[in-house]
Amino acid sequence: MNSVKITPGISILSTLLLVMVNGNVDASQMDAGQSKMKMTTKIPESIIIPNKLKTRIGTLEFFDGLPTDATVRKAYDFLDFQRAVDVFLDEMRAVKSPAEIDLIRRASQLAGLGLLEAMRCSEPGRFEYQLEACARFVYQTNDARRDAYTAIVGSGPNAFMGHYFTNDSELKDGDLILMDFSPEYHYYTSDVTRMWPVSGTFSSEQLELYNFIVTYRSTLLKQCRPGVTVRQVLDRAAEEMRLYVDSQTFSKPEYKAAVERALTSSAHMQHPVGLAVHDVGDYKSTPLRVGEVFSVDAMLRVPAESLYVRIEDVVVITETGVENFTDFIPVLPEEIEAVMREPSILDRRPPVPASEIR
Repeated sequence: MNSVKITPGISILSTLLLVMVNGNVDASQMDAGQSKMKMTTKIPESIIIPNKLKTRIGTLEFFDGLPTDATVRKAYDFLDFQRAVDVFLDEMRAVKSPAEIDLIRRASQLAGLGLLEAMRCSEPGRFEYQLEACARFVYQTNDARRDAYTAIVGSGPNAFMGHYFTNDSELKDGDLILMDFSPEYHYYTSDVTRMWPVSGTFSSEQLELYNFIVTYRSTLLKQCRPGVTVRQVLDRAAEEMRLYVDSQTFSKPEYKAAVERALTSSAHMQHPVGLAVHDVGDYKSTPLRVGEVFSVDAMLRVPAESLYVRIEDVVVITETGVENFTDFIPVLPEEIEAVMREPSILDRRPPVPASEIR
């Protein structure tokens, strides 16, 4: 049997299809419960695969030589054909094409516009679900007809619940709102979070922690570039933030403890983003590559007060560093407060009581 060479791109999938055809797939061995076909007997004697691919089971290494038939058989001892296709497709999806990046950028832009409208709609007495509705209005009028994920609109202690979704609480003066909501745009997603005060003005106590997160976010973004690892990004950012923390005074020991914990957390660098909001691909085990898209999610928790402070952006690694798709959404307190003073959709079209219907 002739050697089959896999070259980067869709030819990987094409070669796998050749393996299926030439490898004598025995349909009688299809698992009825899982609809998976298993390889039997004849497998191509040599497959050239350019990269080491990490699978859910372990790492299978193939080199630019001609692996023996036994090596190929060993791989298929671990992976049925469906799993093998998954592995290659996941690797192909890890680095986004320019067209994919354009779609994620647009999804991120719409996410930002929706969050801005939610800021304008915020005031005591309104409800979390009304902010969700304001953002969704922006998404759908801009050709994003579906949500990327269930909206998180958590005011006060609701924000402390990681994936709070009931969104049915009344907004109360003195509380912060955490809103994490993005649309799906032409099958691609984003993942964006902002926080702001219900009243329209941050308190001095809220600013102690919020300004720390704003600074941490900027420090993390500054460290993102091709060729560095996520671990290096986190370590260098934490080292720089140590100087910030040492220069600040915190009104409560719980706040100082929270920022200290944040300096050792790896949660600030989150997940890939693409066709799924938690997309496939492992960008943390190798140096960052141009075209990788993921979320940067500076955060801290104060359990004693059920307080969670977080800002999340979606970025792509570029030749020169990083592009933050959501950099246009305000994070500075004075900029957010200015947005909240602007008129909103709810101001122009408030809820209509039943008594007014004639």
